[in-house]
Amino acid sequence: MGVERVQEIFREVFGDGNLNIFPEMTAKHVANWDSFNHINLIIALEEAFGISFATEEMAEMANVGDLIKILRKKGHAVSW
Repeated sequence: MGVERVQEIFREVFGDGNLNIFPEMTAKHVANWDSFNHINLIIALEEAFGISFATEEMAEMANVGDLIKILRKKGHAVSW
């Protein structure tokens, strides 16, 4: 699974079929990105990639690029 799958998950969670992720993307770039949808996003990513994010990893996620780096550290070949 690559960045395309991550983008699909973002589109599903935020209900926007035209949403395009980019490395610098943060919650301020997405209208529906509130704390509830943030939790939904984390759960959807964990389920899709068969992983669990540690609290420390979630704290390191300042933007989508950081999320991709963590997925890579967990052994997933996700790249732009």
